[in-house]
Amino acid sequence: ASRARAEKATRDRPLFDLEALIETLPVARDFAARLCREAGPRPRIIAGMNRSSPGTGFLRRTYRPRQIAMGYARVGAAALSVATEPEQYGGDLDHISEVRPAQLPVLRDDFLVTPYQVAQSRVAGADAVLLIAGLLPGAALGIMIKSARRYGVEALVELSGEDDLRRALDEGTASLAVNCRDPGTMMIDLATGARLSAKIPPGAIKVARGGISSRADVDCLSEAGYDALFIGGQLMRADDPADALWALMQPAG
Repeated sequence: ASRARAEKATRDRPLFDLEALIETLPVARDFAARLCREAGPRPRIIAGMNRSSPGTGFLRRTYRPRQIAMGYARVGAAALSVATEPEQYGGDLDHISEVRPAQLPVLRDDFLVTPYQVAQSRVAGADAVLLIAGLLPGAALGIMIKSARRYGVEALVELSGEDDLRRALDEGTASLAVNCRDPGTMMIDLATGARLSAKIPPGAIKVARGGISSRADVDCLSEAGYDALFIGGQLMRADDPADALWALMQPAG
């Protein structure tokens, strides 16, 4: 479905049009710099935004991206992740521009499978793109990472195991997101995060994601060496996502 949407978008607006526009854009905000340990006190949080999810349906009946983003910025989020996939996550590419007033780096969270979508992300206002290694077999991952470099956005590569990690490192990726949710069973296992963290070489930006829902989870993954945590669903279910984020960021006790 993602590939079909990209093909339609290409017919409506060819890649060379996007590339010409990218040449005129200011430099993207430095997504990775906001996540590294030297950037500020831990935990550094990529605060997620999505209206719905495949497992639970609607997370928020009323979904105002700009308002949510401003709240996240107010309580100290390091960056924003905006789901743009429309069918399962209730997203829209326009939501990226809606959150820009929060003045935080923006990650496009979607099932990106073509270089066109990377260019499209940059034009929409994204500073980084999520690349899911499991969706990009063979040479496809490398092609997408090179596209991110070409168009001036950070590539955050999502990993589900050691093979994904090896492939990402072979492509020179410096920003890695370990998914603690098993993609087959959808079960959460923070031990997976701790195990893979130990195998990521020094100098890489290490992000953990998947089912982080408590301060105990935050502390566990921070102690495992992660620079930042990607938290979305737990915040979207709260009456006030910013308050929920603030609570997760406070020291235990």
